[in-house]
Amino acid sequence: MYVAKICLRSYLVKKRGTIKWIKHGDAGTSFFHANAAIRHRGNVITELMTRDGALVSGHSEKGAVLWVDFKFRLGTSEFSGFNVDPTFFIQSVEYLDSLEEPFS
Repeated sequence: MYVAKICLRSYLVKKRGTIKWIKHGDAGTSFFHANAAIRHRGNVITELMTRDGALVSGHSEKGAVLWVDFKFRLGTSEFSGFNVDPTFFIQSVEYLDSLEEPFS
């Protein structure tokens, strides 16, 4: 019984926040800014681990780690030429003179 009351209270607190959000939305209220700050804190990557196990926390260092990792995962390729004949895509169409006539 006690657990059910706690669950109900938690549910009502969440609904109260939803109602506040619907009423005030992003009107620049302190409620909006508090929610934005909470979301921002959850969307930040504070540290990354490199392949050798070192932790990196600086912005440019994290960018370099991501660049190297994506380059490693995607690999690199060299241009080997076209395998498709471009004339395949060019088709001759007849009777296009009607397109040059003025609209009525």
